Amino acid sequence: MAYQRILIVFIASFMLSSPAFATVFQYFDEEGTLIVTDNPFGIKKSRTSDSRQPVNQGGIIYEYYPVSGNTFAEIMSSTNVRGPLDVKDNRRYAGQTRWNMGWTYRLESSYRIEDGNIIAALNVSDVEIRPDIRILLPALSEDAAPALHDRRLWEGFFQGLLEHEHDHVRLIKDPLPVGSALQKISGIRSLVIPYDPAYAPDEVIKNAVEAETARIGHDLLKEIKKRNDEYDRLTEHGLKPEKRVVFFQN
Repeated sequence: MAYQRILIVFIASFMLSSPAFATVFQYFDEEGTLIVTDNPFGIKKSRTSDSRQPVNQGGIIYEYYPVSGNTFAEIMSSTNVRGPLDVKDNRRYAGQTRWNMGWTYRLESSYRIEDGNIIAALNVSDVEIRPDIRILLPALSEDAAPALHDRRLWEGFFQGLLEHEHDHVRLIKDPLPVGSALQKISGIRSLVIPYDPAYAPDEVIKNAVEAETARIGHDLLKEIKKRNDEYDRLTEHGLKPEKRVVFFQN
């Protein structure tokens, strides 16, 4: 009987699990706040007061707010009043790029319990990281009637604004930091987690992996946001477009 008890204790201390599988989805805004959604990679589109409907082009949602005026100066004044508010700066800008970042992956795990710990062996595969991007831009309302000269000034301004916002998209989609984060998530191979018999080990493992991938994702978000802030600072939010080349050369 003593031999049987010792054998039972020995087996329990090295208890092995059969493999468990799960698909994990995490979704955060650019500030790193978790977004709870049942619509993976589905950005919530805001309503605008303009008659133009949001347009999905190349995976980017373009939305518009109306501006009016009969001269370029009047249109710009309307833009300054109606443009999106940057809460951090407490200032309105002509355009705005907002983004969220989501990642999904397949998790395969097995474990043994040893010395009061869960020793988890992991395989993280099919990792996908993808941003949702929304660009808010001004659009001339139907009652705007600028003369040809003023319309051309407006079109030139709008083109420069669009290039500026597309530079933000370029930074958000930069393959270097995104690829690095993808590698780090895929590289999670094992974890040691304190064992509490009150909780199912498979769920504990899944939660621990989610915490680790969320940390990696947060680092990615911080890096992207930092680069975007630096770009705005250098170009003065697009007022100095000649600084674009300097920024992207660094």
